Amino acid sequence: MVYRARIHALFLLLALCSTFPNGSDQRMSTQSALLEKLLSEYGPSTVRPVYNITHTTTVIHRLLITQVIELNEKHQTIQISGWLRQTWDDEFLKWDPADYDGVDNLFVHKSKVWLPDTTLYKNVDKDFESYKDISVQIRHNGVVSWGTPVILKCTCLIDARLFPFDTQVCQLRFSSWAFDGSEVDLVRQEGAQGTQAHFADNGVWELLLVDVVREEQWYACCPAPYPEISYFLHLRRRPLFHVLNIILPCVLLSILNLMVFSLPPESGEKIQLGMTNLLALVLFQQLISESLPPTSDKSPIIGFYFTPMIAIGCSSIMCTVLVLSLFYHDNSRPVPRWLRSLVLKIAVVVFYKVKVHHPPPKDRGNCNPNFSLDGEEDNNRFQDSDSGVLTATCTFTDSSRSVNTEDAFAAGAGEVDADARYDGQRSGKTRCTSATAYSMHFMQKLYSNGSESAAINNGTAQESTKDAATTGSRRPAHSGRKHIVNWKDVALIIDRATMILSVLITSIALLITVIFFVVEM
Repeated sequence: MVYRARIHALFLLLALCSTFPNGSDQRMSTQSALLEKLLSEYGPSTVRPVYNITHTTTVIHRLLITQVIELNEKHQTIQISGWLRQTWDDEFLKWDPADYDGVDNLFVHKSKVWLPDTTLYKNVDKDFESYKDISVQIRHNGVVSWGTPVILKCTCLIDARLFPFDTQVCQLRFSSWAFDGSEVDLVRQEGAQGTQAHFADNGVWELLLVDVVREEQWYACCPAPYPEISYFLHLRRRPLFHVLNIILPCVLLSILNLMVFSLPPESGEKIQLGMTNLLALVLFQQLISESLPPTSDKSPIIGFYFTPMIAIGCSSIMCTVLVLSLFYHDNSRPVPRWLRSLVLKIAVVVFYKVKVHHPPPKDRGNCNPNFSLDGEEDNNRFQDSDSGVLTATCTFTDSSRSVNTEDAFAAGAGEVDADARYDGQRSGKTRCTSATAYSMHFMQKLYSNGSESAAINNGTAQESTKDAATTGSRRPAHSGRKHIVNWKDVALIIDRATMILSVLITSIALLITVIFFVVEM
């Protein structure tokens, strides 16, 4: 009896325990119970949350740009990080907060509810879109908000004409992929919440403006348009790095390239300097071209400066080879007449002074000879019996220079001096350059007539000298003047002409580049 009584008591205890509430139900919060109730009545997450399918679901789209991760000019892509938020009305997720202890919002996993399938067009990310797995916030009035940080990568058409002072405009275009405008309407965020105030400067690109534009795109496949939200990012490059490391060295190299022509040919370093400058310019041009897209539509303006500089570098080397070959040419072979005429014309243009050869002057100016006999005092008359060397000194003034030298007479009047000797008596030696021939003729007349040898009339000599000067003055002052042009002159004239031409081309290229920059900016 006792054993049976214990068994009945045990069954009674189990029955009483089964009537008590479950412990798990006691630990469930009001939010959990509300969420469980809403999701149990929600249905498939692929169906738009409307009771009437003719109603349009309006999605408010907002994208805040926080950083430009990379703007690849060569591949024309942009990668950004930002905050994406989409807000819409869900008619299946509404409740009265008074019935659930004042609970007015819930968080639910995004896979449990309907989400708009907004897609970034022209996406080039291998994962397509990088969204963080953030839960969706639901309010009691059915407003659903989904905000998540994103990393987006898409194409961006690069306009490199003003490199490195360029401003790029990249478009991020979003639209619903499956639903047209009659089902899902995509609109932009208005007010202060849509302001771009969280951009982090990366030191390369400066965010000037984010312009948000809504458009409707019609496609041939569908009767209704597809709304699109486009974010236009206006990014301005900070040019200081490229100016200090690329532009300024290239300009200095182009100026240094002109120094090749001013280097004397005797130095032997003209070709080495030209080759070094050319290689440096090509290197800097490659640095610029590697960072720009290989397109011919919008080529950088700075290329119009580098191309002439490289052409000048190549031309300078070729001209240097020509100049050196002419400079060390054998002078035993004279310069051809046509080349001599050409270089003389070029010499006037490039301000090169060619040496001028003056022939020995003849009968130029008035010559008043003063005769003196060696061993006699000055101003004394000499007799026929006197012996010695008679010296006739002639001083005259030329329009170009004054000459009173014995060397000039030796070059121009040596033959006449030999005719001035008489029968072993007196030998005449003259130190006269201009009117030398007449002076010697006067001395011959003096000694051939013994009756007139008592005295020398200075007045008669002066009168005779004037006649000789008058005869000689009828000739041109520079008759017979010739330019002495050798191969070295030809080389130096070509070198200077090439230098002036290179300076003009460099200045014009620099001026045109600056004008293009000013016009485009």
